[in-house]
Amino acid sequence: MFYSLSGDSPPPAKAEGMAAGMVRRNGDFLTNPVSLPSWLTESDIDIYVEAFTRSGFRGSLNWWRNIDRSWELMGAFSQAQVTVPALYIAGDRDIIVEAFQPIIAKQSAMVPKLRPAIMLRAVVIGPSRNVRRR
Repeated sequence: MFYSLSGDSPPPAKAEGMAAGMVRRNGDFLTNPVSLPSWLTESDIDIYVEAFTRSGFRGSLNWWRNIDRSWELMGAFSQAQVTVPALYIAGDRDIIVEAFQPIIAKQSAMVPKLRPAIMLRAVVIGPSRNVRRR
């Protein structure tokens, strides 16, 4: 787990019977839900399992590790408008929605073809783009 946060060398493979960088689902703080929500299927889960088994979480982590450089590179586009049709989807319990409500309310000024937002009820969509019900 600390490797994920630090960017240092990965832990040895199969540490405690788990693949490198993985955490047990049935452990102390991660539990299996009784059932999946209606908007998430076993097939969806299989897609995530296959993707993360193949590539791990490194891509998402690298995005965060490189955020300062990305900010600098995108600075030239700070006043650019998004000119293609766009859609904003968020969970109504996502902390980002609460924290950035004033900015979200003004996004149509930068995105003239913004469609009406979709707020998923009782859902949190985290920064790594995973969706979970609360």
